[in-house]
Amino acid sequence: MNSPTSDPSQIGEAASPLDRLFVETLPESAMSYAVAVLPGFEGLKYAASLLAGVLVLVFTGAGTNLNDHSLERMALAEIEQAEAVIRMARVTERTAHHHHHLKNALTAIRHVAERLQEAFVIGAAGNFDQIISELNHGWDELRRASKHLPGFEVIDFSQSCCAIHARNLRSIGCQ
Repeated sequence: MNSPTSDPSQIGEAASPLDRLFVETLPESAMSYAVAVLPGFEGLKYAASLLAGVLVLVFTGAGTNLNDHSLERMALAEIEQAEAVIRMARVTERTAHHHHHLKNALTAIRHVAERLQEAFVIGAAGNFDQIISELNHGWDELRRASKHLPGFEVIDFSQSCCAIHARNLRSIGCQ
């Protein structure tokens, strides 16, 4: 990942658009915060993606044979690293709203990982609808955080081809 520089003197004509965006739009304290927490934000996105993958495997039947739980362990490791980064961040007035949503995302995604672990440990199917709802909440919080500082991107698939087809199928009674 090519992270933005926090030193405005390092910005030149060859600087990336992300570097220029950070320097041109953020005060130095907010820029320092953004550079510090971006790896945590990216880690939460990755962990949420891994957990979504585990849920897909469960729904397709492949999850019943996930004895090594490597995806869950990878997600938990990402969550722990993200938490360490987020907790150490120096929050300013300008970054407080972003940080609020980032902490909410962390809490939701960590809770999903814990719920999935519990479901596999006790061998129960669990309430996966509720787990999916919590994972969606985590993604929603990441999207909210992304709106408060530049450089924190979440791709919105709600207008994608598959999403439109899914809505059309639901409208005619197909699930």
